[in-house]
Amino acid sequence: MKADLQRDLDALRKLAYRRVEKVGSLLEEIHAIRSSHSNHPAQPVVEIIRRWLLMPFTLWPVDFVGIGKHVVAVVRRDGVLQPEIQFLVEQVSEFPQVEAERAVAAHELRVEKGKYEAVVTPSARLKFREKAKSVSGNRMFREEWRTLQTLFDLAKFRDKKRIIRRRMVQERNFRPDWEFQVEDEKRRFQTVFDAFCHRWHLYGMEGNKPLVLKLSVNLTAHGTMIVVPAFWSFDCHRDLDWNEIMKLHRPRVVQRQGPVLSVSRIKRKRLAKKTERLWDQLTRSGFKGDERYRKVKEGLGKVQTFTDREIRRLRKEAAS
Repeated sequence: MKADLQRDLDALRKLAYRRVEKVGSLLEEIHAIRSSHSNHPAQPVVEIIRRWLLMPFTLWPVDFVGIGKHVVAVVRRDGVLQPEIQFLVEQVSEFPQVEAERAVAAHELRVEKGKYEAVVTPSARLKFREKAKSVSGNRMFREEWRTLQTLFDLAKFRDKKRIIRRRMVQERNFRPDWEFQVEDEKRRFQTVFDAFCHRWHLYGMEGNKPLVLKLSVNLTAHGTMIVVPAFWSFDCHRDLDWNEIMKLHRPRVVQRQGPVLSVSRIKRKRLAKKTERLWDQLTRSGFKGDERYRKVKEGLGKVQTFTDREIRRLRKEAAS
């Protein structure tokens, strides 16, 4: 058990975003209950959560730390998992492909250091440097930054890297945490700082250095987002390295797509449904065994080309 735990911790150390610090203690608890409660019926759920904890954070569709802590607590008291938790875990029981896992893990390590250069071209980097220089050298920007420093004690809001960040952007600009509350100093500051960052196209400040928005490619559990800053004169052909972007996105695509493939899959689905209808009709008429398979093939017009195995495969596809 100790060897398995050490292997998992070693895997965590290779991932970005301080994963040992955030996930390590929960993994230790999971390994402990795998030994102490090995016969608990929730062990398959525990294993699914363990595997997700070792995935790059970008691929997580839900909070596996919170779910994991709950499951561990239930197993420890020999309790029974709620049906909704069972259902939840069933929905995430399919894991990303290994190729996608590796590509995303490497991307996270770059993003952790603020390096998006792998997916943007030299001309785009030049655009960014030009904008960053124009902001940092702007007299009005420096005056407004000095004013902001007199309004708040900024040391309260800096992280360990001396960075203050604006609120993160979410889909359709919905942000559940941005209600203005004048009596709450932290929220009051965040709103003021968000407005400052919006005016100067920043994602934050590092000391006195403006952190200008970058053309960036961001991965999420649901897809690949390309963020083009509002100030950016975007050239989709010259600004992005699409080969590098597809190295990140393509491994996550479950099946190939395209007009020809889509038509083919539609025809295949129709064939599968027809197979299932014929099978049901023949079953009700009393046909069994080889005779039923032969009649299905006749109904499909595939007597010479389809094997019994292909009929079974089509019936399975009809049910999916």
